Amino acid sequence: MSLFYSPEDHGLTLVGELDFSSGSYEFDYTAVWIDAEGNLKWADDSGCSCPSPFETHTPESLEHGPVDRLREHLESRYRDQYGGYVTREALERFMTTVREALRG
Repeated sequence: MSLFYSPEDHGLTLVGELDFSSGSYEFDYTAVWIDAEGNLKWADDSGCSCPSPFETHTPESLEHGPVDRLREHLESRYRDQYGGYVTREALERFMTTVREALRG
């Protein structure tokens, strides 16, 4: 079962994803989940339209840590993104969504 399409099968709740791709038959996601204990977890995955996002990831392979560490990760991806498809406003909206999910 996919972490992305069936996170509940892995004891996770998908908070959302930020797509750094152009959206043209491709994906380049950073996805964020919260586990049953309220811990924040995330991962990056990219590909064309053929594979499913995060099909090779397991709960154990996810990064984890406090919200500040996730922000550092997203800021790094934002600075390094090719094409600039994610705006500063989209990144801030996503971080707001993550913080709200952590509050429950």
